[in-house]
Amino acid sequence: MKLLSLKLSAFGPFKTEQQLDFSCLEGADIFLISGDTGAGKTTIFDAVCFALYGETSGGRKNTRTLKSDFAPPSQQCFVELTFESNGRVYRIQRSPEQLKPKRGGDYTTVSHKAELLLPDGKAVTNLKQIKELIETEIIGLDCGNFSKIVMLPQGQFQKLLTEKSSDKTATFREIFGTEIFQKLTGKLFERTRTTEQQNQTLLAQNKRLLADILTDSPGLLQQQASDCPDFTKVARLLSEQNSADTNRLKELEGEAARISRLELSLQTACAEAEQLKQDFARREELQLQLDALHAEQPRIEQLTVLCQKLRQAEELLPLEESTLQLIERVEQLDEEHRKTLALRQTQTERLENLLPSYQALEQLRYKEDSLKEQIRELLRAEEQKAGIAAAQKQLDHLDQRIKQASREIEACEQRLALDLLQQQLGEFKQLDALQTESEQLAKSLSDAEKAYQRACTHFFEEQAWTMAENLQEGEKCPVCGSVHHPQKASPPTEGITQAKVQQYQAKRDRLVEQAARLKQKQSQLVNQLAPLDRTELTQRHAELTSRFEGGGLPSGDCSEQIRLLTAQREEDALACEQLKGQIAATRRGLFDSSPGLIERLNREQGALSAQIKQTERDYQNCRQELSSLEGRLSEQQSRAAQLRQDAAEAQERFDAALSQSGLDQEYPQLKHRVSERPPAEQEIAEHTARFQEAALLLQSLEQRLAGKELPDLESLCRQLDETSSKRVAIQKQKDALSQKLAVNRLQEQNLLHNRRKSEQLEQEYRMTKRLTDLARGGVKRMSLEKFVLASYFDEIIAFANLRLSRMSGSRYRMSRITRADSDGLDIEVFDNYTGRMRHVSTLSGGETFLASLSLSLGLADVVSQHAGGIQLSTMLIDEGFGSLDSEALNLAIDCLTSLQNGGRLVGIISHVPELRERIQAKLIISKGNAGSSAQFFLQ
Repeated sequence: MKLLSLKLSAFGPFKTEQQLDFSCLEGADIFLISGDTGAGKTTIFDAVCFALYGETSGGRKNTRTLKSDFAPPSQQCFVELTFESNGRVYRIQRSPEQLKPKRGGDYTTVSHKAELLLPDGKAVTNLKQIKELIETEIIGLDCGNFSKIVMLPQGQFQKLLTEKSSDKTATFREIFGTEIFQKLTGKLFERTRTTEQQNQTLLAQNKRLLADILTDSPGLLQQQASDCPDFTKVARLLSEQNSADTNRLKELEGEAARISRLELSLQTACAEAEQLKQDFARREELQLQLDALHAEQPRIEQLTVLCQKLRQAEELLPLEESTLQLIERVEQLDEEHRKTLALRQTQTERLENLLPSYQALEQLRYKEDSLKEQIRELLRAEEQKAGIAAAQKQLDHLDQRIKQASREIEACEQRLALDLLQQQLGEFKQLDALQTESEQLAKSLSDAEKAYQRACTHFFEEQAWTMAENLQEGEKCPVCGSVHHPQKASPPTEGITQAKVQQYQAKRDRLVEQAARLKQKQSQLVNQLAPLDRTELTQRHAELTSRFEGGGLPSGDCSEQIRLLTAQREEDALACEQLKGQIAATRRGLFDSSPGLIERLNREQGALSAQIKQTERDYQNCRQELSSLEGRLSEQQSRAAQLRQDAAEAQERFDAALSQSGLDQEYPQLKHRVSERPPAEQEIAEHTARFQEAALLLQSLEQRLAGKELPDLESLCRQLDETSSKRVAIQKQKDALSQKLAVNRLQEQNLLHNRRKSEQLEQEYRMTKRLTDLARGGVKRMSLEKFVLASYFDEIIAFANLRLSRMSGSRYRMSRITRADSDGLDIEVFDNYTGRMRHVSTLSGGETFLASLSLSLGLADVVSQHAGGIQLSTMLIDEGFGSLDSEALNLAIDCLTSLQNGGRLVGIISHVPELRERIQAKLIISKGNAGSSAQFFLQ
């Protein structure tokens, strides 16, 4: 993971948006973050950590307080980080929970949100999904491990060195993915425990099976009473009992079959005796029924005669009804003929009344044509008036466009004024930055001048001592000319060469030139901004900014927009004048007319047209109706003559049929009793059917009972009951024995199955128990996971010792404590000066820092090689160098400098002056009254 760029807005002490491009380091991948206390150096680390994980470095700050106090409430606080991981570029933007102003002066809380842009262009906004991608796929570390390996927060750099073995185990487990060994050990232990529990469960189940065995065998009863039964013996005894019960069951089944056959024969004999008894009773019943039917025979014969007469009367009814219907239809037709004659007289009178109106239609049509021509003339005039209205609407539209153009021109002019104000305020900020830089440069120049003067003094002392060494008593001094030398120059405390003096002089001269250039640039800005009042500019800028804060500020080239809008406004004004002339000319050519004239004429023309159509329709309808009535009268006369003839013929046919039936006197009464015939005929048929059925049944019974007597039914029933009781008793014995045998056979099968399963579980338990003991460390108390982690840790310490030996002058070497009382991941340090091992807690502050730095670098090396593609190309260190002496500091800087040769980006926060001189790339954090600013400087 390597940083590419970082953008901050309203974050911590940074009010304005800060853009830090790490690619500008141009190969100088070790840089110093420098600035005054409270300027915001650690905030850079916080921003990186917050962008990735939503937390600050070291977890020291509440993320709700990250928004800058310098920023206005409407400005959004966010961090945007672009970084490279495994050759792929990612960008993440994150904003903390913050307050946002609403209209009316209230505030609403905007929740924490983030957006991760993946290399394929896909954006992820779900916080949980972003956290999972960062920790498992993109970087491979959570926030805590990131702070131990990549970012060393202030006061926490020694955490990885001194933390407990259990904490290291948790850290390395996540980095190297060794939780699989922990899970394997847990699964083996759980499998062993489960197997043992299954074995115990199986034993308890066997005891329950033994208790459920149905038996009266002494051997089985003894095993049931025992606390430790022999299940092999139980299975043998149960098998012997089941075999004996099976033989007894076969005997009972044979006895049950014999008794069932006897019972079936007795049931048949009883059924036959019962049927014979019923037949004797039925014969007597049928004889009584036939006697009753013979007694009803005279009444049935009278009903038969009546039914014949009713059938003849029913045949005459249709002829009588047809005759009466024809007579009634003749009377109806005569009535209709009279009504039609009256209608024809009425229509004739109506036609005579409509004839004058029909003859006057020609005059009405001429008047209608005249009204239509007047309406057309008026409509043409109205169309000309509509043209005037359209022109007036276009004129109003042009006037609105002219006003809109004026408003846009005013907005563009205000935008130009705002841009000029921003440019002038930016020059004031640049002047402030130059002032800060000038002060820093003046301090550096003062330090360089002092260093140069010290170098000159030491050099002259060196020269004086050299001449004094060769000066003999009596020889003239080349400086003062004296031949006596009572007090020669003493040796200098610090030797220095002329070349070194020239280096100090060159450095001072270079700073003098930089100060001169800076002063010239500062003077130019002062002269340029002298006529301007910064406070007035700020107020004017705030007014314009607040005016356009809700939007509406034009974009693009405002000068060009003003030119185009002015030209358009002049063109629209000319078009307005032309339209006004056209409207005035059109109005002069129109005549005044009443607004309701067209409507009145339309109503008159419509009424006249309706009157013409109604008159024509009434006249034609009257003529058609009169013609229809004439045809109807002719048809009615023809139909009436035919119906009279049909009625006479029907009356003749009815009289002939009545005479032939011989019912001349009885017909008037019989025709009203026709409905009595169906039930009478049904009664006759039922009587005949009952008589025939009873006769046939009686004949059949007489034949079947010939030569037979009533049986002794009670004796047969007693024999049947005794046989049934025996069968039930045997069946109960057989059912009890079958149930017992079924239960015991099932128990026998279950016991055999459980014995085989128990043997398998015992074998599996011995195997898993042995594997579990091995995975949990056995006597040595080192689990499989700790053994793997210790191997990784040995490799980490080996890499760390390469740098610790270099930074400590080959004095210290770390090693893992392997004693039995250790947890396996604790560290001790071998001191080559004393030849003894030391605990890390006995190291001084500077030594602890060097050991922690070496361990972090070693961990980063091993992680990059082993941890599933995790590439750690960035290291950020906050303080710790102040505890080192000059020699240790030089060695540490040399070690860190060598990292950039491997492509790593190393950022250091420190106030140590030697670091400012040795590290050429600097990220300067400047503190001001309106917030801090950050900028890279390369020397």
